[in-house]
Amino acid sequence: EGRYRQVVGIAVEAKNLEVLRRVIKRASDDEKTAKGKASDAPSPADELMEYALSICMDLVQERSFRTEILRLILDLLNDIPNPDYFAIAKCVVYLNSDEEASHMLRQLVSNEDRVSITNAYQIAFDL
Repeated sequence: EGRYRQVVGIAVEAKNLEVLRRVIKRASDDEKTAKGKASDAPSPADELMEYALSICMDLVQERSFRTEILRLILDLLNDIPNPDYFAIAKCVVYLNSDEEASHMLRQLVSNEDRVSITNAYQIAFDL
């Protein structure tokens, strides 16, 4: 995972979003092939996206590039089966995208399970 973080940092510094996309996908693929991981532990891909999100918000000064990174992270999060909805909410807030926020909340509520509804309420309060 440490190597992936280095690649994320270099990709952001070089403004190379394709490398950023590939390293996150690679971490996700590596996770799928690894066995014996605890299901409660955050996946390497999730941790990497959270790291990329923190770099984006803390270090990237150029607004247009920050928006591109956030959009990339949001797209990657939406492509996975069980996304981190709190990370999605962060991206949506930073992107100021109220339509995506309402879509995400409706999707969580439509799951009709207690955890999803609780997450929807928490995210709505956080927004």
